[in-house]
Amino acid sequence: MRVHEGLEPESDKVLNSLKPAFKKYTGGILNIAFSGGVDSSVLLHAASILRHRYRVKLRALHVNHRWSAQSDLWEVHCEAACSTLNVDFLTTQLPDSLTDELPSETVARAERLKWFGEVVHPGAPLLTAHHADDQAETFLLRLLRGSGIYGLGGMLYDRNVGNLRILRPFLQLSRADLENWAKEYGLQAINDPGNSDTRFERNFLRHEILPQLTSRWVGARRTLSRAAGSFQVTQSLLDEIGHEDLAGCRRSADRCLLGVHGTLSISALDNLSPARRLNLLRYWFRLFSLEAASENGLSEFLRQLRDGASDCAPALRVGQCWLRKYRDSLFLLPGGSGEQEKYSTSRRWNAGPTQIKGADIGIEGKITDGKGLKLSCLKGGLLELRWQNGNARLKPTANGHHRRVKHLFQEAGVPPWERSRLPLVYYADQLACVPGVAIEHSLLASVDEPGIQIMISDLRITRS
Repeated sequence: MRVHEGLEPESDKVLNSLKPAFKKYTGGILNIAFSGGVDSSVLLHAASILRHRYRVKLRALHVNHRWSAQSDLWEVHCEAACSTLNVDFLTTQLPDSLTDELPSETVARAERLKWFGEVVHPGAPLLTAHHADDQAETFLLRLLRGSGIYGLGGMLYDRNVGNLRILRPFLQLSRADLENWAKEYGLQAINDPGNSDTRFERNFLRHEILPQLTSRWVGARRTLSRAAGSFQVTQSLLDEIGHEDLAGCRRSADRCLLGVHGTLSISALDNLSPARRLNLLRYWFRLFSLEAASENGLSEFLRQLRDGASDCAPALRVGQCWLRKYRDSLFLLPGGSGEQEKYSTSRRWNAGPTQIKGADIGIEGKITDGKGLKLSCLKGGLLELRWQNGNARLKPTANGHHRRVKHLFQEAGVPPWERSRLPLVYYADQLACVPGVAIEHSLLASVDEPGIQIMISDLRITRS
């Protein structure tokens, strides 16, 4: 048995696989996803050897899935292992809803990532013990689920999930490499019987399918893992094309008064081949960590954009966002319903910071010089916010005519889905301001007069 604090040989591939991460985060914190199984036990143990050389602080994060009567004992085991190595230990238990007879692997993974994202500090990555055999299993799973090139690239060495950065230093190592390390150092690891439960898709592949493949093709696991790497290279080339096409199709969203993730020119999009249009949209979605719609859904949406009437307004759900069309622009919008929102209430307003939850907006009046409504409009509590009156009128210029709100919105290019959420500001029962669009001239602050500049924010963007 080797003594883990000794000087390791430079040829040790387990330690060598960890060194890039330790060099990059010298003097920082590395979080270890620690289940107590063989793979994560090797990761934690090997990391503890390198920490002093690179002045790295380690922290082990354990998720108690509560899938087994032994789960609490495994948590105790993990805490004891961390205590022996003098590594900080943090644990959580998944919700009761995940303790059913056959809990969802996808749901459990989402819950783990959510917790990791909450407890891992910005700038401090999470290291996981996924290895080449896991990569082979992931490749087969995604192939059978019909994944595209991005999915078939499998697990990446370095990946961001929201604000969580995940590093997988063992992706070039096999399960046998890690088992040999564990045996050499005499590591005591948890053996979860659930890992043999072939009702789970990954376990079925691991115990039933891959042994059959390797009995005929000895290097099948390495080959599948290598294939995933080839798809990653292909995806990187597609991303380069997507980046170029996005630059060519991107359009300013300066006419949007509320939140928007981005805008594309539909006519510029139409100049691309069908394959490049799909690739551009997928690339665009990934910039915002959105799960893309199906290829059929995207293709049908693009067909409607191309073949529909000029007043056609198709919409497509993309993760938590929406794709919407207005004129020659395609908008990627945060949250909310795909249908036009309705918010019909009215309320008194003192120009202070106010959140309108029904419309998901914030509104605030800021005192300025020579801009906005006259400051005198604050007197008497006569300001009011109202919605849904496109026929209301105001006079935006001294010599002009009164204009309907719906015409002002159209001329300003404000998309229809924003108009129903934007409040109209009334003073003494007179329409005084359409924020971001027009102000009643008789209530406009003069050059040397203090005024109230009305600011609108989108709570959907603020919360994201």
